[in-house]
Amino acid sequence: MMNRSFMARLIPACALAAMAILTAACSDDESDDFVGGASGDMGIVAKDIAGLAQKGPFVKGTKVTVQGIDCKTLELTDEIFEGKINSDKGDFAFDDVTLSSTCALFEVSGIYRNEITGNTTSESVTLFALSDLKDRGHVNVNMLTDLECKRVLYLVTEKSKKFAEAKAQAEKEVLAAFGIAGDFDNSEDLTIYESGDGNAALLAVSVLMQAGTDVPGLEKRMDGFKDSFAETGKWDDSETKAAIEEWQVAATADGTLDSIRKNVERLGYADEVPAFEKYIEVFGDTVILSSSSKDVEPAETSSSSSKGPEPAEGSSSSEGSSSSSSGVTPKSSSSETIVSSSSQGATYNAEKNTLTDLRDGKTYKTVKIGNQVWMAENLNYAYTAVPYKYKNDASDSTSWCYDNDPTNCTKYGRLYTWSAAMDSVGTWSANGKGCGYGVQCTPIYPVRGICPEGWHLPNDTEWDTLFAAVGGSEVAGNVLRSQMGWNNNGNGTDAFGFSALPAGYRYNYEGQFLYAGSEVHFWTSLDRHNEFVREMKLDVKKCVNWCQDDEDKSTAISVRCVKDELVGASSSSTEPALSSAEGDEDLSSSSVTSVSSSSVPEGYVDPSTVVTGTVTDTRDGKTYKTVTIGKQTWMAENLNYAYTGVLYNNSGYTSDSTSWCFGNDPANCIKYGRLYTWA
Repeated sequence: MMNRSFMARLIPACALAAMAILTAACSDDESDDFVGGASGDMGIVAKDIAGLAQKGPFVKGTKVTVQGIDCKTLELTDEIFEGKINSDKGDFAFDDVTLSSTCALFEVSGIYRNEITGNTTSESVTLFALSDLKDRGHVNVNMLTDLECKRVLYLVTEKSKKFAEAKAQAEKEVLAAFGIAGDFDNSEDLTIYESGDGNAALLAVSVLMQAGTDVPGLEKRMDGFKDSFAETGKWDDSETKAAIEEWQVAATADGTLDSIRKNVERLGYADEVPAFEKYIEVFGDTVILSSSSKDVEPAETSSSSSKGPEPAEGSSSSEGSSSSSSGVTPKSSSSETIVSSSSQGATYNAEKNTLTDLRDGKTYKTVKIGNQVWMAENLNYAYTAVPYKYKNDASDSTSWCYDNDPTNCTKYGRLYTWSAAMDSVGTWSANGKGCGYGVQCTPIYPVRGICPEGWHLPNDTEWDTLFAAVGGSEVAGNVLRSQMGWNNNGNGTDAFGFSALPAGYRYNYEGQFLYAGSEVHFWTSLDRHNEFVREMKLDVKKCVNWCQDDEDKSTAISVRCVKDELVGASSSSTEPALSSAEGDEDLSSSSVTSVSSSSVPEGYVDPSTVVTGTVTDTRDGKTYKTVTIGKQTWMAENLNYAYTGVLYNNSGYTSDSTSWCFGNDPANCIKYGRLYTWA
C-alpha cells in the first residue's frame, strides 16, 4: 500500500494547482489499484543510488526516503525505499533500487549543521529533490533541489513540459530569484564541499535563506518561496527579501562571511569551500554571472527596492576577451558606483566593497586602506589574446592556473607574464603597449594593463604607500598576509583585509610551478631592464615583511589592481597610528564602512556606526584589529602578548609563565591568542 503519511508531507511542500491528480492518489479508497504508472518508460532495476543531504550537512542517522514518481504525470507510485544518513558528512546510499519509472522523489528530514552558527540545530527541517535516475547514480538533496520542486511539478502538470525541460527551467529561475545566472551543473549534482560557481551559488542560497532566522523561520521562508514561485517562476516577497538584504549588508561588513567559510572548513569534508561570498555580497544588487555563463537571458534583479533599468546586453568585440558577459545593473545607493556602458567595463560598489569585471562577470572583494582602494583578491581574468613561447616552452596563453588546475585559479587567481600583466598588445589601453620581454620600455602611468576598467597595475611607489598606511614595511608582511594557507606558521593577521595568499609562481624554464603555500609575487609597472622588472613579494623564510626584487619578465606571477584615483582624505580614511614611549597610548587607525538602510530591525547595529582599525602593542610590535561599536572600542582579536613575568606553580604543576599557547603550540597563539590565568 502507498505510504499516505508520506503523501501528507509531500502535499504542503511540493503541492501545485492541479491538485486533483495527487488527491486522487491519496483518496480514502483502500483499493490496491493505483492510477499512476510508468507512462511507457522502462524504469530502473536493482540500481545503486548514493548522494549527499545538505543544508548544512544533515547529521548521522537522519532518515532518507526515495519514492518512485511517474516522469510524465508526476504521480507517486507505491515503490518506497527508506534509509539513513551514514555519517555527519550527510552521505547516504541505497542498494538495488527498483522503480517502474526512472524518476524519483527524495526526502530528507532531520537536524543539520547550521552554516552560519556552526552548531547543530535542535529542530528538524525537510528537504526534497526530484530527479530522473535514468543516467545517474548520484543525487544530492539540498536547498536548490527543494526550492525548485513545486515549480517543476507545475511546469510538468500545468504547462505540459517534459520533466528534463521543466527541471532545467526551474533551476535557472530559482537562481535568478537570488540574482544569479550561469551554466551550472544540475542542482542535484551540486555540493557545498567543492569549488566551482554552481557549488558557490548553492552555498550562497542556502545561507541567504537561513540568514537571521531559526529553523521554524527557515521553513516558513522556504514554504513562502515555493508558494510564490510555483506558477510564475518569480519570488514575490519583498518583506523577506528586505530582511535578508539587511542581514547581508551587516554580514558583509562585520566578518560573518569569513566565519561561515571557517564553519564549513571545520566540518573537515570540503576539499575547498566554494567562493560563495561573491553571490552573498551582491544579493539584491545585481545579476551575477558565473565564469562559464553564456547564452543566458538576463534575470530580474532580486532587490526588494524599486526596479532599476533592465541589464544591458553583453557583447564581446575585443580579441583580448575570452568570453562574453551580460551587463550588470547596480541599484541606486549612497555608495560610489562606476558603471561602464560597455560589457568590457567594470562596476565598483564602494558601499559593499566589491568590483565586478564585466569582461567575464567575475566579482572581487575590495578594500580601502589609507587613501587607496585595492582589490582584496588576486586577478583571475583569463588573458588568452597572445600565445606564449619561451625557448622550448610554448602555450596558447600568457596566463595560467597554478599546476594547470582550474581550482587554483579560483583559490589564488591567475599567474601572468609581465607582458600580459601590462597588456603589451594594447587590447585595453595604450599605456603599457610594447612592454614585454626583451625590451625596456617607458610606460605611461597609470598602466591599466590586464586590470578591469577604472583600475590599474600599481607601480612601486603605490606599494610603498600601502605599506606606510598599515604601519610601515617592518609590519606590512604580517598585517597584509592572509590568516590561512601559509606553510611553516607563516599565516598573518590580515588586519586590513588585504588577504595576500601564497599563490606561488610559474617559472619560465619548462613551465614549472613552484612554492604555492610558501610565496606570493606581485607585478609592478616599473620596468628595470630588458629582461627584468620590479616585483613585490612575500615568503615565509627570507621575506616575511615584503621585499622589492627584480623578476624575470617571462615568469608568471600574481596581479593585484589598485583603483585609478586616490580617495580623498576624510573621516573615513585611515590615519597613521601614533604611539607613546611606554606603548600604552597607541591610537588605532580607523576606517568607516558606510551602509545605507531603509528599515532597521530592533537590536540591529548600523554598520555605518562601526569603525574598524588597528592597535599596535609596542611592547612586542604585534598589531591587532580593533572595532568601535557604539561608544566602545574593542580589540577584534584575542591578546597575544607573552606574559612571562610571573612563575606558575599550582599543586606541583609548574611553568615559567602564567600564559600559554593552546597545546603549547606557537601556531595556536597566532591563531587564537594566548591563554592567561586571571592573575
